[in-house]
Amino acid sequence: MRSLFGLVLFLMAGAAMAVPAPKHVSWPPRAPCTGCVLIQYDHIEMQIPAGLARRILVPDIGTPALTLLPAPDSAAGGIHLLHEDPAPVLAVLERDGLHRRHGIGNLPDLLRLLAHPPPDDRLARAFALLGFDDAATVTVARRGKLTAWRIVHPDPLNNVLYIAADGHARLYKIAGRLTDATWQSLLAHMAFSPPP
Repeated sequence: MRSLFGLVLFLMAGAAMAVPAPKHVSWPPRAPCTGCVLIQYDHIEMQIPAGLARRILVPDIGTPALTLLPAPDSAAGGIHLLHEDPAPVLAVLERDGLHRRHGIGNLPDLLRLLAHPPPDDRLARAFALLGFDDAATVTVARRGKLTAWRIVHPDPLNNVLYIAADGHARLYKIAGRLTDATWQSLLAHMAFSPPP
């Protein structure tokens, strides 16, 4: 009886660590952006509608980030652009030798595995650190060099948009108030472009 109980707990733990399969969606079409501000964050260039960026803030704490504030006097509803720190995720992968086994040298390599996930349940822990868990709904879109993964959770504070570019080792993260209209607007006016 104990072994049956242990098996049930093991299966439940595996189910809790399931990685959701991303649903492919179309990249939002380019559209004119009147009154927009051109913002360059590392290699990501975006035309941002003025309503999303009444104030642009660069906090002097933690990971370098760019925060777009729709209300100039409040951080509520801000959108944060940053590089996802690869260290915690890569440490999990390296501990079990998964980085060598699956050819993962950086975070974009890991996310690209979602297209054809290898049968290795141990990868679920690394995906969970990035917000990919069984509570999430995930979509993926691609245009040119860019791939975007949108993660939607029951708690909107956990929603994120990850952006990766072919041949580029950094994973960009956009977090904050990401409504359907906001993420579509961000992607519609986004391009991969080296800084001037």
